[in-house]
Amino acid sequence: MVSKKLALRFRDAQNGIDTITEHLNVLTEEKSVWWGWWKKDHEDIDEETLDFIKTIKGNITLINRENTSCHSAFVEKVIFNDEMQKNLSSRIPTYYRDNSSNVYAWFLLSKITPKKYNKSLDRQFSENNNPTYVISSSKITNKPINNANRAALHKNSILLLSDLHFGDDYSHELSDSPNSLSNIIYKDLASLSLQDDISTIIITGDITTHGNWSQKQMSLATSELHFIAKKLNVEHSNIIVCPGNHDIVRYPKDSDEYNIEQKSISNQQNNQHERDFRLFRDSLNGKNWQAPLNQNQKYHINNLDVDIDIITLNSCAITATKWSEYGYVGRQGIDTIIDSNKNQNSTKKKYKILALHHHILPTNDLEQLNHNGISMTIDAVEILSKSIVSNINLIVHGHQHFFHATEYVTYNRYSKSEDKKSIKILSNGSIGVKASRRANNERQSYAIVTFNIENVEITARELTGNNSNCVSIVKLYDDYLI
Repeated sequence: MVSKKLALRFRDAQNGIDTITEHLNVLTEEKSVWWGWWKKDHEDIDEETLDFIKTIKGNITLINRENTSCHSAFVEKVIFNDEMQKNLSSRIPTYYRDNSSNVYAWFLLSKITPKKYNKSLDRQFSENNNPTYVISSSKITNKPINNANRAALHKNSILLLSDLHFGDDYSHELSDSPNSLSNIIYKDLASLSLQDDISTIIITGDITTHGNWSQKQMSLATSELHFIAKKLNVEHSNIIVCPGNHDIVRYPKDSDEYNIEQKSISNQQNNQHERDFRLFRDSLNGKNWQAPLNQNQKYHINNLDVDIDIITLNSCAITATKWSEYGYVGRQGIDTIIDSNKNQNSTKKKYKILALHHHILPTNDLEQLNHNGISMTIDAVEILSKSIVSNINLIVHGHQHFFHATEYVTYNRYSKSEDKKSIKILSNGSIGVKASRRANNERQSYAIVTFNIENVEITARELTGNNSNCVSIVKLYDDYLI
């Protein structure tokens, strides 16, 4: 019988703090150290797994996928947080001792030693949506997506929306009034004869404003988006959404440097700051609140016999930085891009769209350094390089309330110029935010992706004035992958 083995994933939570070193320092002085298991709020654990973890005494693996390091650790005993809070221990490293109440369980370690990085174990984490733990030879809660299953689409166009900012910053009338967003979009699509051709709606973040997920606000946002879907005859399950920095608020507004660092640690411990957005997504499209925020959703357009992949990333992940206004997708987001290239049907035409909130290239001169750092995505280079390798055709994002279309081209070293690879990148502006939140008199905009027999058509539309008429500001054509 193969024995079960536990591996805990961790990463360095704060600049200048090495997790292993901090724990080793305490272990050297105290002869043992408590290792906090930062289980995430959305991770579910069955009774069998819990019973196994409670009784562990022996070696486990500590894995840091960010810097590809592994350590073996000897566990003397395991306790859960309510027991720890009765007698807070000096054997907890100081950098997260003040936030110990957010820790799910504690492992008392008497030894931590480096070991060779385990690529097989790394793959297990990758294939299971990067959980905080993996138990070998047992059932894992998060299962890999079956790449063979594709949902059927019976219409040929996708509607791209971004930065609606429901709440204080929303500029449109509500429901079925003449100047509601649903009527503006429907009227404009009708002028293009596309009102009956929308199969899917992709929203690249900032659905709400300043993290306001009160019951009233969540209901309003859900009902308005459902109203748009109803007008266009789009199923709720085909409303695809990724979070923006107003949807998942990582740091309180105007926090000082210490509070940002402490809040960063607290949020990384359990990810409870994601819960409101997850519940909103559940009410919007029926996606279980515990489902990953990074996903590859696979479709097939029946009448064209074309496969469509829509990869959504959470660019509001937290990394070890004192900055507060950055984008970051992290290891799980990168895994999702890479996994999108697995089990592809090479005989069919296909098209791959990557959607996230934060921008990955500068879009305008607002991108300046300030005390909050930059707002561009920190791991943009890896996103772009992995997207190129994974044959992503189009990247669409929001965030700056500024429309911009560009093409990112790479040339391999020692290759001919014609061997280039490129990705189209669409900064989709904002379709909802009020004028004072749009720089340089920028107008509201949205986009449409239409799949034709021979090519893919990308059209950006701009609202021109009080009568809500729209004009095309960009029309691009792209090729399928074959």
